[in-house]
Amino acid sequence: YDDFNKRMTELKDLRGVVTGDVPGIYVAADRSYYLADAGGRQVLHFDRNGRLVQTFKDSLNLARPVAVSVDEATGDVYVADGLFDHVMVFNSAGDPWRMMGDRGQDDGEFLNITAMTRGPDGVYVTARLGKRGQVLDQDTGKFRYAFDDDTLVFPNGIAVDNSNDRAYVSDFFDNSLKIFE
Repeated sequence: YDDFNKRMTELKDLRGVVTGDVPGIYVAADRSYYLADAGGRQVLHFDRNGRLVQTFKDSLNLARPVAVSVDEATGDVYVADGLFDHVMVFNSAGDPWRMMGDRGQDDGEFLNITAMTRGPDGVYVTARLGKRGQVLDQDTGKFRYAFDDDTLVFPNGIAVDNSNDRAYVSDFFDNSLKIFE
């Protein structure tokens, strides 16, 4: 957006680049951006000018990416998969090197992941069924804690404010924004 001229300029036409919807985006400090291409079973990394830099995919373990986040200090790329219900971690070279979570209803398990981000306590994951909001340790992938039961019905977005340690979760069910400290 050009604030001076009050005009929007298209950065990248995604027709023919992504094969499905783009449920997740991450914008890095250098203004490059990562798009979760759900239909293409991949995450695409573009530079600030819209040129494709790198593709992150794993045909056996990544079926429907719904969210992406990047640890800019290490280059690790975290991708939440809404079909296999885990978080894949790729290294900066684009190779998958670990997974977090699993399918199920226990601590550290998910049913239909809808969103994911990283914050001061680790990796924050929301899911439509089961335990709907959980935090995993960023280094080990182990369960840290869950959001209060029965507070989320259909979470579909999450953001974390690092300065005050709050998680903001949008809930599609009642069109609300819920704040967790």
